[in-house]
Amino acid sequence: MPNQKKQFESAELEFRFQSLNEVIFSTENALIATLVHQLHGKTLSNTAAFYALFVNLQNEVFCWYNLRNISDTDRVTQQVVGLAIACNAAGVILVQSHLEKTTFNTFDRLLVLSIFETLELRGLDFLDYLICDNNTFSSFKKTQFVN
Repeated sequence: MPNQKKQFESAELEFRFQSLNEVIFSTENALIATLVHQLHGKTLSNTAAFYALFVNLQNEVFCWYNLRNISDTDRVTQQVVGLAIACNAAGVILVQSHLEKTTFNTFDRLLVLSIFETLELRGLDFLDYLICDNNTFSSFKKTQFVN
């Protein structure tokens, strides 16, 4: 448990709602993709970036966190759920920006399942997982993996 506590203490939430020109609702995937482009730079690099977007009870994205290392699903799940609790979020959207990836793989499905189940135990919602490239985005929620 000491490592988990240390992770939560050292995590820095980056609040960005002041810089948004308009409210972004959790159902507006195109606006979320635009936000990720702003966070990751105008033109996405070949390097993937992962963000957890936190949503309030009004379904507004109110803050985000850059997940720097997602290779361990348990660690990412602990971090995302811990941050959601810490910032009193009602839900979470996971977003990956990557120039060359537009489909979900087995790791993505495992990550979504892990985060979904853990958030559900805490009474929080996992709203979607998006993969964004320069021109489009893919929604996990709208694929065959989620019924």
